[in-house]
Amino acid sequence: MRLGWEDDDHTRRRECPVSEVRWQSGCWLFLVAGAGMTPIDSLLDLLSRRTGPAARVREWRVFWVSRESSRAGVKDRVRAGVHAPLTVGRSFALDYLIQWDDARISSGIAERVALAEPARLLEQAAEAAYEDPDGANFQGPVDAPETVLFSDESAREARSGGPGLFGPLIEAAASRADEWSFRTWSGSVSAIASEAGVATSRGLSLSSESTQVGYSFWYEGLTGDSHSSRTPIPAEEASARLERACGYVERLGSPEPDFAPGTMPVLLHPGVVDDLLSHFVMSNLHGERIYHRRGAFRIEQFRSAERVLSPALSIRLEPCAPMDPGSFRFTAEGVPARPLDYVSEGRLANPILDLKYARRLGREPVPGPASSDSLRLTGPEPAPSEDALRSVARGALVLSLLGLHTQDTTRGDFSVSAPQTIAIRAGSLGGAVKAVLTGNMFDVLRDAALTFVSFEGFRTPGLLFPGSVGVDSGG
Repeated sequence: MRLGWEDDDHTRRRECPVSEVRWQSGCWLFLVAGAGMTPIDSLLDLLSRRTGPAARVREWRVFWVSRESSRAGVKDRVRAGVHAPLTVGRSFALDYLIQWDDARISSGIAERVALAEPARLLEQAAEAAYEDPDGANFQGPVDAPETVLFSDESAREARSGGPGLFGPLIEAAASRADEWSFRTWSGSVSAIASEAGVATSRGLSLSSESTQVGYSFWYEGLTGDSHSSRTPIPAEEASARLERACGYVERLGSPEPDFAPGTMPVLLHPGVVDDLLSHFVMSNLHGERIYHRRGAFRIEQFRSAERVLSPALSIRLEPCAPMDPGSFRFTAEGVPARPLDYVSEGRLANPILDLKYARRLGREPVPGPASSDSLRLTGPEPAPSEDALRSVARGALVLSLLGLHTQDTTRGDFSVSAPQTIAIRAGSLGGAVKAVLTGNMFDVLRDAALTFVSFEGFRTPGLLFPGSVGVDSGG
């Protein structure tokens, strides 16, 4: 017997041999035979038979990801050398949650080699079982959005070493280095084809195919550009993005003379905004921190009239846009993706709740973002970056921060090194400043003077606000 199916767009048909068909947990389970078997099939087979250590299993969930990938690098101008070779590989990993007949649970991660002996894997999981009455949460059947995330062309590049993708992107980066007369540059290009799935003892069974291609190049060890997409990135697009980054590199190579510290307009690059939002806002939206009252927000504030941020500011999850790099169909627990607001016009709208903390807080589960690409920060109409610069007589453009992970997420205070900062003087960019940025992120996001700034090639806006800039005198 062979199992055949077509993709949603009916453009591809696949087949594989089937050794057995079994009714399990309200759905048909097809057991794939021989070489067609995936690493997870033997574990699912054992769980369905309920023999050996599986006989003690009350409920279970498995989430798995299979990847085929290619990667090529450049190290100090040397392309695909010993320090950054071309690699083509496959990987498989599984995350499991098991509740045993004594109500204890086990959770962990298993790779392909462990899945070759599923009985032994379950025995080891049982040995590590622990008490957590609220941790045994298993999603039943749900419908996930039919969001297209897969590119045939990107998948071919991932499986074959990137023959049509890597060369043009690396050449685009090399051309920028030559034109700007940079002494050294490094980076990498990658392509990934993934298949992910989640299944539970309650009959949930979801899977999703996706692709991702991306590059990251930097010059003179200072800065550069990173970009990702579901589909191959045209060399012309990469070249334009890298050209803009090279302008920053040149300025970072020349110190700004006589830069005076103090309070001044601070312009945060979109990459810095993403990092600050993740550290100070998104981390405080997680149900665990809210439930244990270890974060900045309380559950009572959600859906209340209280504004915690500027009334012009909203943060939205957008996980269902076709082929968007931040889109996804479901979480590792099987919670379907859906568009929603985390913050709406300054008010808290939805916390991020996995099944455990949704249960503890008596609410529906709420998916979190897959990455910063899943989020939309909106506010006042953004000013073009050129106009924003012209409005500043004396200020600083901040391209990156160091030590953000050490800052207090609950209070929002920060005092961080910003070595990749460019002075703004008389409406134009100047030279490099080894800056120290000090302030409070929640105050920044409540400031009536906060201005959104659009940067070409970036979805997240930059932020312009009155800030405190010091100078690092450590050398």
